[in-house]
Amino acid sequence: MARNDQGARVALDPDPAVGGSDLTGALGELVLAVGRMSEQSRQRHTRPRIPWPACHPVPIRPGVINAATGTIDIPDMLGPHDPYWWDVRRIGAWGFTAGTLTLFLNSTQGEQLAAWTVPGNFTWGTGLLLAPRDRLIFVAAGITGNVQITGQAFEVESPWLPEYLL
Repeated sequence: MARNDQGARVALDPDPAVGGSDLTGALGELVLAVGRMSEQSRQRHTRPRIPWPACHPVPIRPGVINAATGTIDIPDMLGPHDPYWWDVRRIGAWGFTAGTLTLFLNSTQGEQLAAWTVPGNFTWGTGLLLAPRDRLIFVAAGITGNVQITGQAFEVESPWLPEYLL
């Protein structure tokens, strides 16, 4: 059904002499084209699922610093290996009442990532990305008590990193 110039509903004329079947055919083709576009749009926006072996949580458990000053630097345990990246979400330190615990990237002379003067969690809202072979180093100074450290990261295989970051 369609409307004429006065707004009244009128039936479409399927008479080919006045273009009726052409109009019907065009409408049918339009419906099919819109259907194809809708399907293509759904397929285009479907993202691949990252397999578990390529992206999974890993605990960060470096241990305890039992002295007033001390360093934990364990490259095999506190950073990703090839071909993985770490997305560090949280690191917590507790068990001490005075002093400072500092977290460095790759070297105690390198980038300082966090510092604790009281027990608590340090979180990164969007995560802290560590590249393959990067490592976390913890340094305690003037500590009273024992510093216990734990954390959480997601380990992502390099080929899946762009998809993970979307």
